[in-house]
Amino acid sequence: MDTFTPMFSFTCFYGFLTFAVYTMTMYMIKKKQQAFSSSFFVLYKANYYINLITFLNSFVPLRIPQNTCHDCSLAYLFEGHTETNYSNFPLGLFYSILVTMAFIQYGMIFLVSFNRFTMFFLVQDNDRKWKAVLPAVLLIFIIGPITQTYTIATSKTYYRYLESLGGYKPFTNANIVLITNSLLIFMITTTVLSAGFNIYSTYKVKLLNKNIKKNDRTLLSMTLVSFLIQMIAFIDTIALRVFPNTSYTYAVFQFSQPFVSDALTLSQPWILIAFSSLTRSELQRLLVGKCFNDLIFTTRSEVQNSRGGATITI
Repeated sequence: MDTFTPMFSFTCFYGFLTFAVYTMTMYMIKKKQQAFSSSFFVLYKANYYINLITFLNSFVPLRIPQNTCHDCSLAYLFEGHTETNYSNFPLGLFYSILVTMAFIQYGMIFLVSFNRFTMFFLVQDNDRKWKAVLPAVLLIFIIGPITQTYTIATSKTYYRYLESLGGYKPFTNANIVLITNSLLIFMITTTVLSAGFNIYSTYKVKLLNKNIKKNDRTLLSMTLVSFLIQMIAFIDTIALRVFPNTSYTYAVFQFSQPFVSDALTLSQPWILIAFSSLTRSELQRLLVGKCFNDLIFTTRSEVQNSRGGATITI
């Protein structure tokens, strides 16, 4: 048996395919910056780099070791980093980044939900004010988690083979219980606040109805889908803490966890494609040429051009 099992190969396939599409959406946003100039898409671009780091980093502490058995060709890599033969670098750094990114991903969905929430109070200045404070806010949401996770990078970190997993798992002498408890509190706080923001935003959209622009409806819909994925990931995390690890329910949630985690990391470009006709048409232009541009795209949403007030379809 080798590391590159059908399941591992499948997750690699959809992961790298998604980031190819993700990168094309970033190119499209830069090319059509007048249509995608809102603060929502500043957050989208920040999420691209955060999710890319999360995905690539996961191969070292998670994806490859968990799919490597005792007899696999790559087992020597992990047998060389055991509790008695450990090295803080690079495993400690990669493990630290893994936990840090969990904080940041939940923080980013909170920011996106809050971004849509504030549009009802800062109707004219929402984007301008968000763009003014976003660099500082993003810095806080990145540095904050590092203050909780840096001890993993500086502590003894190693791999251990687990028969129940059929692969290797990273361990650390850092106080991982304290760190994961801090993460859980952060997850609960941001999820509850995001839920409140999204419920209020949905209520206001239904209440104001025709007074809400199509672009605001579209961006809120995208936010709600992202939040739904966050909720599923949150429920999965809580279930793995609540149910006994010998129960069938635990086994189901444990099996689904990698896919739920991937959905949290990889869903953004597909959500954008699903809701934006301009994104779909531009991607089609890139992939199959201009002559097919008008074949299948009917859904339209609108965004207000902040420069001249002209309506541009996205």
